[in-house]
Amino acid sequence: MDKYSEILILGSIPRVKSLEKQQYYAHPQNKFWKIIFELFNEKFTEDYVERIDVLKKNHIAIWDVIDSCERKGSLDSEIKNEEANQIPELLENYPNIKAIFCNGGKSYKKFTENFRKGF
Repeated sequence: MDKYSEILILGSIPRVKSLEKQQYYAHPQNKFWKIIFELFNEKFTEDYVERIDVLKKNHIAIWDVIDSCERKGSLDSEIKNEEANQIPELLENYPNIKAIFCNGGKSYKKFTENFRKGF
């Protein structure tokens, strides 16, 4: 996320592999990066820094709806006792965000439950 970000893509919370690697969408079977590179007609790379550069170049930010939770494994269905991230504050700090997309059912559900009232 930077001051030029115009699009925000929200996930629920990073999975086990992403936490291990400290990278968003790190599992090799996850299609997120391949979709992003295809959308922007970029040559696909495994290099995480280059992946982030493609997002920045296209004014895309990624973040999570959930700040913290309890979860066994990586399934969203196993998420318990979640605490929401402060999306309204984030949007105040990054006023160029014009569109928000959720990348799955859990992120959409938590976003609408926690933040719809503020928009």
